[in-house]
Amino acid sequence: MSQLLRDAKVIIESRASELFKKELPVCNQECRVYFHEDVVNVWMSSKQKAVILRSFYQDLASLLERWDYSELKIFWRKSGCQHFSIPRSLAEKKLISISQKHNGENMNKPLIATPSIWISTCQLSRPLVDVISRFIETPNIKGGLVRLRDERQLLVTPAMAATVWDATPEEIVQRKMTDFWHPEDLHDLHQKIKQQGSTGFEHTWRGVNKSKTHWTRFTHHFRVIVDDCGTAYRAFTNLDLEAIDPPGLVIP
Repeated sequence: MSQLLRDAKVIIESRASELFKKELPVCNQECRVYFHEDVVNVWMSSKQKAVILRSFYQDLASLLERWDYSELKIFWRKSGCQHFSIPRSLAEKKLISISQKHNGENMNKPLIATPSIWISTCQLSRPLVDVISRFIETPNIKGGLVRLRDERQLLVTPAMAATVWDATPEEIVQRKMTDFWHPEDLHDLHQKIKQQGSTGFEHTWRGVNKSKTHWTRFTHHFRVIVDDCGTAYRAFTNLDLEAIDPPGLVIP
């Protein structure tokens, strides 16, 4: 009897895995799904595919809510114990929970997705229109656009604006990256742009809020876009963020 129950459990879990896979926003034949207690483990064939799947974090969180699981972990080939974690709490219409260790202050802003963006003055051409259209159609994406020649932010989505807790969207699209990026991280970004800007890449950087009191570590996916006038921009999508202690001496 016990063997029959074990066999039945295997069959049920196998069927559940197939059903869960069908609801994933990104999946292929090599994708595998395993359930362990209240965690769903998803195995992808490469880190690139894992990163793409992670970018749909709100869809994945909603999926966890429907299936009544608390967390989804994304692994990839040769990742070992390293993985991306998607908690069920992200299904709620608010920001990723940021550590509140700094004076106990609440660093979150309510976020309700609306089909709008904030954009500064710039000359539009087809490549930029395509980027803007994508951000409008997917307002839950934390993203934006920066002009390379002067490091000025020209566009920000509502979700990305909500991560900047002491500046308005109107202020955000007027500032330069040199105002809040850690200079070492901005220098490293420029080097990566020279090497792989057209193909897209991930970059982790540290940024400070307007009042220079709180630091956050961001991981973005960047891609360089050149418009019809020859002006270069970098479009970015945020993949992760967390509050951090202030770094050492920062030389502007």
